[in-house]
Amino acid sequence: MDPSLVLPIVFLFNGATLAIALDGILQAIHVILSTKGSTILVLLLVTNALFFAYCCVNLAQITASMADCTYLTYVANFLGHATTLSLDYFVMFKCWVLCRESRIVGALLLAAFVHRLAWSICDMIMTSAVPVDGVCVYDQYPPSLVGFTVGDILCDFLATICSLAMNWNQFGANFAAIFAFIFKENIARSAMYLAINTFMLYSNYSMMDGNLLFITFSVVIFLYSKLLNTEFLLISKRREILMGPTPSTKRTPTFQADSTGKRSAPPTGSAPTFGSAIFCN
Repeated sequence: MDPSLVLPIVFLFNGATLAIALDGILQAIHVILSTKGSTILVLLLVTNALFFAYCCVNLAQITASMADCTYLTYVANFLGHATTLSLDYFVMFKCWVLCRESRIVGALLLAAFVHRLAWSICDMIMTSAVPVDGVCVYDQYPPSLVGFTVGDILCDFLATICSLAMNWNQFGANFAAIFAFIFKENIARSAMYLAINTFMLYSNYSMMDGNLLFITFSVVIFLYSKLLNTEFLLISKRREILMGPTPSTKRTPTFQADSTGKRSAPPTGSAPTFGSAIFCN
């Protein structure tokens, strides 16, 4: 690929990701300061901050001297894994809450997260970059690439299956609307994750051009940031479905946290409560 085209494309996607991440940081801070906050908001804040830092280092790599090649690559690789691990944790935490903090589900999710973490550590040890003839050559360790990409897919797939399996019986309850929305949300997110990670695997095994690989990483991190920050829209939509009574139905929402921040028990016969962790009350 023509090197003159690489810089504009990389700057475009990383710049767009920086804007998305900054907007996510500001939104999370605003909601945290205006309410009592929740774990979901803290995770949104932390993950967006990692996206922001990763893109800054990515852009720094473009203009850095060859003397900084190896160092910046290690930093970028670390931040890249920290960002995706934070995103995986965010998805699995939502699943755990939706599954009413089931110990069995928690153990399964923890195993998947540790598997992903192990591949991240392997990749950070085995992958490196060295300056060659004035070019910073990135040497990706192939097994770890497959390992952590499959690990991302596994984390999301497991979270989706567990959250749907543990709440399937709620689709016939009075709160069917909110569960139908959560069902669609999980399926859509899993489809996006699968598409992004499949694209990631294909790109790294079919593209021998280092410039194209650099663009691929920039595109993937942009898509991840968009996927993460749809949560703000989803929170609003969940509130709207839950709290907006229809002409035929008027009820007081039961998905709330008490003054201590703990989830209050719902009335007998109602759907299980998810508390402020999901709806950010």
